[in-house]
Amino acid sequence: MSPKIALASAAIITALVMVLTGGITAFLVAQKAPPAVATAATTAPAQAGLDPVAVQALLDQRDQAYQQQIEEANHRLADANNRLQDAYARLAAAAATPASVVVAQPPARPTSSQPPSLPTRRHPSQQMPVPPTR
Repeated sequence: MSPKIALASAAIITALVMVLTGGITAFLVAQKAPPAVATAATTAPAQAGLDPVAVQALLDQRDQAYQQQIEEANHRLADANNRLQDAYARLAAAAATPASVVVAQPPARPTSSQPPSLPTRRHPSQQMPVPPTR
């Protein structure tokens, strides 16, 4: 075994052992801590401070905000729907009216028997061979 492979193996094994040791230590420390048990004495004062009227007011306020957001979204949807309907109506009106279409005339054919001035494409067998690249 080469020294590089031995050093890499030793480093990997050392890192694995350190990670396992840290994980086991963290598990044991967390296990020794006493669990927090909620008793009726500790939760009762927190619940006693809640005012039902204040809670209902907060719920009503939140509900009103939600209703306002829903109403605003519905208005935006209605506006978008109206714009779509207008666009469809314009499109239908444009399709109903005949547009003046300009058709380009094809170029006149030469009357002489001379070949055209532009080169035509050759058959692959008639093309010049391409030298191979290295």
